[in-house]
Amino acid sequence: MGLLDSISKVQEEEKLAQEMAIANGNPSSATSAAVSSVPRYYTEIVNLGFNCETSFKICAYFEKLHSYMYSWVYSHDRELLLKSLDNMHDILAHEVEFLPSTNMIKCKEYNMSFHIKVRRDELANKNGTLNEEACNEALMELRSRANHLADKTEHLFKSGRSTLFLYKLSFTSDAEADMDFINRLHDKLDELYTNGRFTLLIIVEAAHAYKFTLPETESLKLATVPNFMNIYSVQDASLEADGWREIQDEYFTKVLLV
Repeated sequence: MGLLDSISKVQEEEKLAQEMAIANGNPSSATSAAVSSVPRYYTEIVNLGFNCETSFKICAYFEKLHSYMYSWVYSHDRELLLKSLDNMHDILAHEVEFLPSTNMIKCKEYNMSFHIKVRRDELANKNGTLNEEACNEALMELRSRANHLADKTEHLFKSGRSTLFLYKLSFTSDAEADMDFINRLHDKLDELYTNGRFTLLIIVEAAHAYKFTLPETESLKLATVPNFMNIYSVQDASLEADGWREIQDEYFTKVLLV
């Protein structure tokens, strides 16, 4: 679908919602009806975690990505990630841990790690101790970047844009708790994303898909891949052999990313 075709489809969607409001005898709500309807096409696509594999897939397809708070995060605790949605400016504001082996800094408050721009060999001295100057430089840059991404994400939540959110769900041994988490994540987005024009796409490994017992809706969808990439291979952006091609065909083609 070309750019003009995509724009035309979005305009058709808005027009249809307005016409339906008028047909229902409520012309004064025509504009709000158009804005609040669940979109069939999207103007933004956002990775919510739990790691950056999804962002690499987005980059591979669109050849670009608009980064947000969780685009490149490695979240070690999904409950804390959910909690952080209400406190994005608090991320990295308190105690942190430097991880020279992965060239990351971990926010202890929310148990999530972020890549840094200082080189791995600059972060630690040859004797294994941390280089204090390099660590301070890396932390200052990362905190500045995180504050910018928090502002950007909050602005998106309050904007008029339609967004496709993606979250990789790693199932646990407690399927009921997994379903409860999905519900709460969806409810939190519904609370924060003020215009309601979003879809949350949950991505699971195929072997666990049978555990997904929640009914899919227009704003909650499920997609499967054979396996998630190994944590050390997430930069492999191939869309061909790992199940992401189907996600691309069904969902990425509905995103007008400009």
